[in-house]
Amino acid sequence: MLEAAHSLVGAIHLVHYQKHGYDPPRIWKLTPFQNLRRNFAKAVMETYAVSALNFAGLMINTNALGVLLFGQLIVIQSLTELFSGIFSFNTWQSLNRFGADDLEKGNYSKLRQRYFFALGLDFLAACTAAICAIVAFLFFIEVFGLDSELRWLGVVYGFSVAFHARSASVGIFRLLERFGIPIMFTVTEAAALAINAAVLWWIDAPLEYYVYSIAFIQVFTSVTLSACGLIMVGRMEKRGGYNEDKSFPKREFLRFAFAVSATGTVGIMLRKGEVLLISMLLGPAAAGLFGVAFRGAYFFARFADAGNVSVYPIIAKMAVSGEVAKAKDIVMRATLPVVGVALVMFTAAILGGRPALEIIFGDEFGAAYPNLLWLAAGTLTNACFFAVIPLIDIVLGATRTFVFSIISFVSFLVASIVGLSVFGLPAGGVGTAAYFATLALLAIWQVRKLPLIKAPANSPVH
Repeated sequence: MLEAAHSLVGAIHLVHYQKHGYDPPRIWKLTPFQNLRRNFAKAVMETYAVSALNFAGLMINTNALGVLLFGQLIVIQSLTELFSGIFSFNTWQSLNRFGADDLEKGNYSKLRQRYFFALGLDFLAACTAAICAIVAFLFFIEVFGLDSELRWLGVVYGFSVAFHARSASVGIFRLLERFGIPIMFTVTEAAALAINAAVLWWIDAPLEYYVYSIAFIQVFTSVTLSACGLIMVGRMEKRGGYNEDKSFPKREFLRFAFAVSATGTVGIMLRKGEVLLISMLLGPAAAGLFGVAFRGAYFFARFADAGNVSVYPIIAKMAVSGEVAKAKDIVMRATLPVVGVALVMFTAAILGGRPALEIIFGDEFGAAYPNLLWLAAGTLTNACFFAVIPLIDIVLGATRTFVFSIISFVSFLVASIVGLSVFGLPAGGVGTAAYFATLALLAIWQVRKLPLIKAPANSPVH
């Protein structure tokens, strides 16, 4: 309790001193592990606030639309988000990886140029994804189990993705540990979607209204967040002073972005591919059942996302300083408690999963219980290693993570196709479980080869 109070007081004084542009006394500086705890707490609050709001919207939508219409909405969103994820560069990670050095040297001009480059990549990726989604809906919509009458709904939703360029702006705020700004946007967007769902249910709106309104809310959030990012980097350069040394090796930035993008592509194919595969093989109604189980399982494991975004800037800054052993020590200390939480959550899913599905979403959604268990097993396994993957990513390079993801994705494809072909819908999610189990084994093997050096007892990391 005393340690928590000390950390809180230190954080308050640190913000005060940074605001006025001079270094705080050493006693008030937060250690890397204290920074991680602070950032993790903020990210967890955001994640579960967003998850609760999304869950409320999901509950309303399933009761308002029913299994078939909800399944059609899920397939439209999943197909569009699949292309968005495939072409995304995940530039927030590249900004954290290379921008940490600019921040340490106080070169805000170079950091601003990196941000502009990353933002340009975001818009290029978004426009490419929009074109591919529009083509898919125009010419191949029936391949994914949807009726041709839904073609133009898909086109509208696909076009909206051209404005989803938020990764670079999120990255600059995370690098500066200004987590509150993207949290505000994310929570506001989730609240708007939940309110939108309630209004549409109340007026008994058709499916078209759901697609149009969801697309508008997401576009508005993305554009506004990007505008805030532009303002932020401009103020930083003005406050820190203009620096002539603002050029940076774009090829190196692109190489890392492509490697991270490739890994992200595997991840998005994992998250969106299985529901599309189920729609193609079993129809949109089955995809709707699986979609509910999918979102329920990821609700359990959303703290993995919170941990990932909070630990990435800390590890990046320690790697720049050559403190790999200390970074590994922090990762190990942060991982162990999550394992216990994951076991409790999985036990809760086993005991209360089916009645929860039936009470919250309706009796027909109880059929998604086996999918919930498979998905929960996979996502909670991933949650246990939330800090390990960023460590490998930064210390050994994103290419290593990509290779691991490819190997794991092969196990996903084999398990998904065989499971769905033999057992049908109850096997939906077994591919996700196979993917994360394989990735966890590879991550454990790799981390064991890193320097196993504990930080000294009097080190600032403690």
